Amino acid sequence: GAVLAAREVGTGSSHLVRLQPSGPSALQGALLVDFEASQALALAERPEDLSHFDLGSTFVYSVDDQGGAVSGYRASVPASGLSIGSPLPLTNLWTTNLAPGQTIVASAAPNFFQKVYSRTRVLGDRSALYKYTNPNTLFVAAEGKDSESGEKKLFSYLVDTVTGRMLY
Repeated sequence: GAVLAAREVGTGSSHLVRLQPSGPSALQGALLVDFEASQALALAERPEDLSHFDLGSTFVYSVDDQGGAVSGYRASVPASGLSIGSPLPLTNLWTTNLAPGQTIVASAAPNFFQKVYSRTRVLGDRSALYKYTNPNTLFVAAEGKDSESGEKKLFSYLVDTVTGRMLY
């Protein structure tokens, strides 16, 4: 394809989050998040498209591999409204620190836009087993040493990225 438009956005290290439109619109937007500056930029094709996105229910997270911490943020919409190019302040909602000596080696989250078509499974006794799918679940794998034997171990955590609660 051809480039239809180009725009320079001045920001530091960033993370790109696709926005889910609210209402009947099928427009695709993005949130460019700069965790170091604690701000985000809402990106859309036209300025009027920004009103179709529900930023109030958009939560982002960062994984600090070196520090062994996972943090959750929310972009705050200013009272003056959204405009393309104006930064949105990020509010740190929670931070979860792993046990001392553990290093994060990997993290993974489900695709937010993925739809699960089979929410139940019929069992042999004709009862139904319901699947619990939380699109805000983050899997974190950490490496550390066992306190008793000193052997290396792999620790796995499931974290809710909205509340910061350790699910497992």
